[in-house]
Amino acid sequence: MGETTAGNTTGGERPAENEAARSAASDGPAFVKLTSLTTKGGCGCKIGPADLSRIMRSLPPAGPNPDLLVGTDTSDDAGVYRIRDDLALVQTVDFFTPIVDDPYAFGQIAAANALSDVYAMGGRPVCARNIGGFPVKKLPPQVLA
Repeated sequence: MGETTAGNTTGGERPAENEAARSAASDGPAFVKLTSLTTKGGCGCKIGPADLSRIMRSLPPAGPNPDLLVGTDTSDDAGVYRIRDDLALVQTVDFFTPIVDDPYAFGQIAAANALSDVYAMGGRPVCARNIGGFPVKKLPPQVLA
C-alpha cells in the first residue's frame, strides 16, 4: 500500500490514513463483505431498458426548452443543459450495488463509472455528487466511519 502526499494518491493506491484508520478500528465492527449485502451486483440491480423506457414514456413531457441540449429522449449517458452560448452543464447520476467487497475499491469503481458518463458526453468533470445506500437494519452506523 502506498503513502499519501497532500491528499493525493497514485496508481490506485489506498491512502495511508485509511490503512491507519482500518488498523485503529480493529476493535470495532468486523470487516463487512459488501457483496453479501445484495442479491444482484453492479448494473444488474437496475430495472431493464424496456421497463425504464415504458416508465419514462408514462411521465408527463417537459415543456420545450431551447437550453436543454440532451434530455431523456435520447437515453444518453448524461443530460446537457446550456448555461450560456459557450458553456453547457453535463449532469449525470448513477447507482449500482457493490461488485467488490472492499469499500475503498468500490468507491474508486463508482467514481470511475460516473466520470465515464461525463467524458462520454464530451464534458470535463468539475464537481461530483454521491448517492449511497446503507442497510441500517443489518449493520451498525459505525461501519460508515
